[in-house]
Amino acid sequence: YMTLGYPGTFSHALSQSGSFWWEDEWLVKHLREFIPSEGKFWLSVGSEEKGAGMVHGPTELCQNLDQDAGVAHMAAGLASYGHTVRHHVHDGGHETRCWKEDLPQALEWLLSKGR
Repeated sequence: YMTLGYPGTFSHALSQSGSFWWEDEWLVKHLREFIPSEGKFWLSVGSEEKGAGMVHGPTELCQNLDQDAGVAHMAAGLASYGHTVRHHVHDGGHETRCWKEDLPQALEWLLSKGR
């Protein structure tokens, strides 16, 4: 949200296992309200992040869509509005090991001059 809403301050975004399912994909549905930026978006998720129909405590938020699908919808939505996106699906689940392995490649791509 910060990169979309404040591109002059936040030029790139790195999201690992992002909760784009939140509020029935609110951010995905509102992408058209943001002007495409020169920034880049790295969205990664684990191939095993398939849980849906869960209630998260203590907030009682209901996750009706699995993490994998939510990230895929966000990546496709960003790309459809002209943003530069890298959607990376890694082997594994919602765990620090996966994020640690993903981080160097994500930072290298985000900080490179190319698209």
